[in-house]
Amino acid sequence: MIPDKFLCIFEKKVIGHLATTRPDGALQNNPVIVMLVDGELKISLTKTRKKYRNLITDPRCAVSITDPDDSSHYLEVRGTISFEDDVDNAFVNAIAKKHTGRDIYAGDSAGEVRVVATVTAEHVTGR
Repeated sequence: MIPDKFLCIFEKKVIGHLATTRPDGALQNNPVIVMLVDGELKISLTKTRKKYRNLITDPRCAVSITDPDDSSHYLEVRGTISFEDDVDNAFVNAIAKKHTGRDIYAGDSAGEVRVVATVTAEHVTGR
């Protein structure tokens, strides 16, 4: 669960950084748009991306999120990720609406399949 003192960050357009573990044990860190939905940290991913494949192999992750208006206000969430299909791209479209004002996300290539990645927090820290 995300502590109340960090909830104000998610009212803004925020970018997080998702750290995953590659099959060779090396770390990979990518910027991702994160949203808090019913108290859960959620990320939209495509099944063709390396970060998705990393998480299928090893679901452990860390996500850091910085307040875009105050870089000293941030949080890190460590835990595991689970996936569900993004039926009709409803979640990625919600991200598009919040971040661009558009109703439909149009950035995917034809045939790409999206999933909603939900982080189950095991440790949350920040300031």
